[in-house]
Amino acid sequence: MLACGLLPLLTRMALLLFPLGSAKSPSPPKTFVLGGQGSNEFRLDGQRFRFAAGSMHYWRNKPSEWQPKLQLMRDMGLNAVLTPTNWAWHEPAEGTWDFSGDKDFVKFVRTAGEVGLLVVLRLGSYATAEMDLGGVPYWMLTKNVTTIRSLDPVWQYYEQRYFSQLLPMVAPLQYPNGPVVCVQIGDDSDVSILSPSYYQHQHDEFRKLGYTGLMNTLINPGASGWWGHWSQADKVRINGTSVFAGLEFSSKDALSMGTLNQSFAFTRSRFPTHNPLVDFEYYPGWIDLEGHGHTSVPADQFAQGLDNMFSFEECSGVSIYMACGGTNFGFMGGGEWEGRKSTGIISSYDYAAPITEGGDRGPKFEPVRTVI
Repeated sequence: MLACGLLPLLTRMALLLFPLGSAKSPSPPKTFVLGGQGSNEFRLDGQRFRFAAGSMHYWRNKPSEWQPKLQLMRDMGLNAVLTPTNWAWHEPAEGTWDFSGDKDFVKFVRTAGEVGLLVVLRLGSYATAEMDLGGVPYWMLTKNVTTIRSLDPVWQYYEQRYFSQLLPMVAPLQYPNGPVVCVQIGDDSDVSILSPSYYQHQHDEFRKLGYTGLMNTLINPGASGWWGHWSQADKVRINGTSVFAGLEFSSKDALSMGTLNQSFAFTRSRFPTHNPLVDFEYYPGWIDLEGHGHTSVPADQFAQGLDNMFSFEECSGVSIYMACGGTNFGFMGGGEWEGRKSTGIISSYDYAAPITEGGDRGPKFEPVRTVI
């Protein structure tokens, strides 16, 4: 009788100590990290993540266009936006900084987060993106810099001034407090002046300035994994387990499964661990030059190449460059070397993107949405 009488009491005590539902597993911490076998996948809140992303440049679009165009990217099925920052845009005169109005990149990043997009920032300082001087301010031409994108002390002085302005604004935007999940160090690595020591120095400076998340570099493995007379993979090698080399494939490359296999295999041979295979520049067209015709990849071919890349189980995603067109305001547009002369880039930065310069759905919009 005593034992039977104790059972209800013990049951009530157990419920007080261990309420119903308390046995439920706690939610995983909100993180964006490298994981999986060899840490060769992206993990968002503990689950595998593949980028279905696209580029849109905040400084090539007016603030009134940011939300509607970013929403169109989300409607197309994208889960992230990539944008470079623009040094010349933010320091138009030496020592004069401007991050307000149409230069408010923090507002652009937060707007992307509000519509449901994660963000990858290409921090430069030389960000290419067909900008005049690659985004380096014109007044830097008056400085005694022997080699840009190097450990040259003069270049380092001014570059670090820029990063000391930029990184404290980026740090609070990091996931999960904000939508920034990765920053890219510099851009194209197909020039002989670059060295691993320069990339390592930038990596270390970003850490000192408060950025703690993933970082990437960018290489073009091409059909054989080489460009020119050196391997880009050797240029961008950085010590660290939260750094990876992103790739860029053209639509032509992506149409060939054999070429994709070769490029992925080459990259994996050079970066066996801690390196998801992700194409951060997949082109729907190209820049338009003065006196030249418009360049565009047929929508069906573009969609097929996109589908081919996603069909690789090891592929961790694709980003369309550009997903949304824009405008080269003022003297922002650069030029393209043709033999011994430079031909100017026109004001329209359309890039035959799925979302046009004017904010309309272009011919590639529906095919891309279907694939994703």
